[in-house]
Amino acid sequence: GGHLYPKRLQDVQDGPEFLFVRGDVRLLDEPIVSVVGTRHPSSEGRGGAKDLALRLTERHVVVASGLAYGIDEAAHEGALSAGRTVAVIGTPLNKTYPREHRVLQQLISETGVVVSQFLPGLPVQRWNFPIRNATMSGLSIATVVVEAGETSGALIQARESLKQGRCVFVPQKAVENPSLQWPKNYVHHKGAKAFRDVDHLMQQLESEDLIKSMSDVRPRSVLTYVTGMQ
Repeated sequence: GGHLYPKRLQDVQDGPEFLFVRGDVRLLDEPIVSVVGTRHPSSEGRGGAKDLALRLTERHVVVASGLAYGIDEAAHEGALSAGRTVAVIGTPLNKTYPREHRVLQQLISETGVVVSQFLPGLPVQRWNFPIRNATMSGLSIATVVVEAGETSGALIQARESLKQGRCVFVPQKAVENPSLQWPKNYVHHKGAKAFRDVDHLMQQLESEDLIKSMSDVRPRSVLTYVTGMQ
C-alpha cells in the first residue's frame, strides 16, 4: 500500500517508485542514521563503526547501512543486538551481495528490515549500488561516513545526502588526518559537519531539530511493552 511508503523518501526528488521490504516496515519512519564507509577498514574504523551503531540504537536511533563488507557489516552488527538496523541493498530481496552476507541479510530481515528498490529476478548491475546509496540517504535524517578513502563509494552517498539537503557527518579524527583530503573538503567547503563522539553527534542532530531531545523520548522498554500488547 502507498501509505507504507516511507515519509522521508517521498521528499526525495528522484526517489524509487517502489520499495521491496522484508521485515519491520515501521522502522523506516523512525529516525534513521546511515553509517557507511570503506569495504577495507582499519580495525579502529571497524570497531568505531560497530560502537557508533550500538550507541545510536541505545539513543532510539535506527542505523542503516548497505550490507557491504567492512564498515557496513560492522554497523549492522553493532545495531543488530537492539534489533534496530536497516539494510538498503543493491540487489533484489531474493539475492545477496556479497554472497557471504546471506545469513546477515536473513538476520536483519528477522529483527530489523531489509529494503530493495530492485525487482526480484532482475540481474545485479554495478550501478545498482550507487543508486542504492541515494535511496539510503533519502531514508535517513543523516549519513555518517566513518572511514573512507578518496574514491570510496561511501562518498557517493555523502554527495547524494548533501544534494538532498540531508546532514553529513565526518569524524573529527578524519578531518585532522593529514593523509586524507576529502574530510576537510566536505567539512570546510560542502557543508558536512565534524563530530567528536556519539554525544556530540546527537547534540548536533537535536540542534538541527532532526531528533527530539532525549528528555522527550520514552524509555524503550515501555514502547516494547506497548507494541507487544497489540
